[in-house]
Amino acid sequence: MPAGVDPDEFLARLGGIRRDILARHAATDAGRRAERLLARLEATLSRPVRAAILGEVNSGKTTFANRLLGSDLLATDVIENTRLPVVIGWAPRPELHVRLADGTRRPVAGGRSEGEGSAGSARRIAIEIGIPRDALRRIELVDTPGLVAEAPLRGHRIVPGRPVDIAVWCTIATQAWRASEIAHWRALGYAPARSVLVATRADLLAPADREKVGLRLAREAGPLFGSIVLVPRDGQPGAVPVAFELLASAELSVRQDRCRRAAAIVGRHLALLEPAGRFPHGQLLAGAEA
Repeated sequence: MPAGVDPDEFLARLGGIRRDILARHAATDAGRRAERLLARLEATLSRPVRAAILGEVNSGKTTFANRLLGSDLLATDVIENTRLPVVIGWAPRPELHVRLADGTRRPVAGGRSEGEGSAGSARRIAIEIGIPRDALRRIELVDTPGLVAEAPLRGHRIVPGRPVDIAVWCTIATQAWRASEIAHWRALGYAPARSVLVATRADLLAPADREKVGLRLAREAGPLFGSIVLVPRDGQPGAVPVAFELLASAELSVRQDRCRRAAAIVGRHLALLEPAGRFPHGQLLAGAEA
């Protein structure tokens, strides 16, 4: 997609196309099918990009997530030391739920979910937090349980539900990118272009050592990640904003790819619905497919 085409603008165009189809073809089966297709595509394009924060036990994942959120949200007793992934998304007011294996959600109060302990209750698969933070309208964070260095990773079930769009691997700067981490990361199989390597606790390194670690990570891990950043534990400026900018850049790339795929699907359906050149939005879609 050309740099000048904005995913939000494309989404607005898609809404216009759907309304136009309703006006011109609502009486036909083909028109109704096309309208339903466009409604599903709009829902997909409106969905936040999912960024998973991964790493071995005590690699600084939760601290990094809190830094991105600008608060110690993930230090509450309800989720501390949990072995469940914690999904943090936008909500109009703070809320806390558990997600069950059968797809249902239960609100949490006083550290327990409604119906917990009842016979036949479904297995918990995630904790879900909603907060009114604007950045979460576009990027949903998933803080995952720490992996054990000695345990081989089997399958991709660390993050339940829909697929991960951006993968962030956290490694401690003082012992970064060990053999066990390499094995875990390769087993996960995430695309390098949408992966970020974050070396946490970089403030524990002397400036000269920090430079050496950065060069070593670029050499050894660079081919497996789109970006690498060293992040301190506390108030030192610069690194966390850079990390967030990297996520924002990857988020834009994900949304643009979604628009490309949507444009191709819509183009094929419109070609069947109306002769080429007659549909007024055709040129706008053609620009998005480039």
